[in-house]
Amino acid sequence: LALVAASCGDDKKESTDTAAPTTVADTTPEDTTPATDPAPAGGELAGMKGTTPLPPELSEDFKARVVETPTGSADGGLTDFNYAAETYDAIVIIALAIEAAGTDGLEHAGFIVDVSTGGDSCTSFAECNEMLAAGADINYDGFSGTDVANGNGEPLVGVYGVLEFGDDNRIIDPTEFITAESPDSAVVEKVAVEGARAGDGVLSIGSLLPQTGSLAFLGAPMFAGAELAIADINAAGG
Repeated sequence: LALVAASCGDDKKESTDTAAPTTVADTTPEDTTPATDPAPAGGELAGMKGTTPLPPELSEDFKARVVETPTGSADGGLTDFNYAAETYDAIVIIALAIEAAGTDGLEHAGFIVDVSTGGDSCTSFAECNEMLAAGADINYDGFSGTDVANGNGEPLVGVYGVLEFGDDNRIIDPTEFITAESPDSAVVEKVAVEGARAGDGVLSIGSLLPQTGSLAFLGAPMFAGAELAIADINAAGG
């Protein structure tokens, strides 16, 4: 038995050439472009626009009372009021519809349009409820603006704010307010309520509002608006 071992190596002899290495000249052309100063910082957002639901005259009194609610006073105090007024008004309209219907059963849904369109204007649950008790036809005009309802309960008029950034990357004040109205072709007759559900004499308000995620900033003002509406309704006798 023969064991053959093979190895790899360099059979060339080591060079003994000591000549100096060849030097290659640098032929890169010289940059003659004149130096320029960097652009000044700021103004990157100038001219950009966005929209937000924003009543044109949200009173300071309303905002102050919203901030005093449990949600409004948490975490250093509420600073964003998006949808606070809309939430407040929606709950007040529901409560007024129940007063008009005389029940918190399903029948009250048929009065949502009645208490928010036509009739004599009133601006609070207490005032509107007194007018209802006196037999008046009411039209609740809340903090979010004129609540003109379509026959199916959808709003026909709304106001939103157009926000624009200035040269300092800050939103320009004052905000531009735009009133949007549905065309006449969108108007429908009052829709009859179908179904049956008896009331129990207690109005319970539930909500599905964001507390986490990218829309969490909208949750707090809506929670606070709901809390204020419930407090005002109960203070006026419920």
